[in-house]
This record gives sequence, structure tokens and C-alpha cells, in this order.
Amino acid sequence: PVPASASAANGATLPAGTAAGSIALLEVFPTTGLQWESGGSLRISLRGIRGRSYRMSISDNLVDWMPVTQGTVDESGILEAIDPTAGGAGRRFYQWTRLAP
Repeated sequence: PVPASASAANGATLPAGTAAGSIALLEVFPTTGLQWESGGSLRISLRGIRGRSYRMSISDNLVDWMPVTQGTVDESGILEAIDPTAGGAGRRFYQWTRLAP
């Protein structure tokens, strides 16, 4: 059985349903804008580290992820990416991964 809560190495309490040994540290990147484009595409703006590259992946189940695009954050600290198939998706989850320099 999964315990009611678990403790991370740094002492933080993790939510119920988190099994020991299955924890991954996540880096959170703020999304600064969402805009529907013609044809059902979705433009997503990410605030990131200037000059760093990121990959955007999509999933409809939080298990299987498919890379869609990648790019580099501009001088304003923003990276814009487009999901060309968002309009036809019933639900969609987005994951940003910072790529190695």
C-alpha cells in the first residue's frame, strides 16, 4: 500500500499517493500566455532563462509524451512555441524540458 504521505530527502512532505522511490524533481517554468491561432493551433509563451533551450512535449494522459518543438529563450526572457494540433485535442497536457547547454 502507498502511505498517506512520504518525506523527500529535503524533509518536505509529499502528497498521498507518492510512492517512495518514484519521486522526480520537477523544474517549473511559468507560462506567460496562451493564444489560439487560426486553424486550431495554440501559441504558448514560456518565461525561461535567456539563451537557454527548451523542448515542449504534449500528452493526453500524463504518461506518454511526444516532443512537439524546441527553441531558445530570447533576450526578453520569453520562448514562444506552437502546438499545431491543440484544436483537435480533447485534453492536452504540456511539459517543458530545459535542454543541456
